[in-house]
Amino acid sequence: MLKKFSFAVIIFMLVSSLSFAQGGSDYTTALGVKFYPGSISLKHFVSDKNAIEGLAYIYDEGFRFTGLFEIHSDIAGAKGLQWYAGPGLHVGSYKSKYGGGGSFGVDGVLGLDL
Repeated sequence: MLKKFSFAVIIFMLVSSLSFAQGGSDYTTALGVKFYPGSISLKHFVSDKNAIEGLAYIYDEGFRFTGLFEIHSDIAGAKGLQWYAGPGLHVGSYKSKYGGGGSFGVDGVLGLDL
């Protein structure tokens, strides 16, 4: 039951994020889905070229939360298309057949934004 509900939420988030993304990067805040590893994403622009993004990965064996700072820039000759890159951190907890524990680490992001 929980897996079916989670799948329905992910589909809803995907459709919502696609509707936010139409028409270029003229948004301030967006809710979306990352496919690998599957997570829910919330991005908010704090200025014209800088955004913060939070990711939540929740699965049977634990969870992980990631925070990113992103720098966006236009791609010449490609109206509405931007590249972005930036640093981040994550913290989480997990369990496995070998035990469990916590995790903390450094992240980075590089991508395209329509």
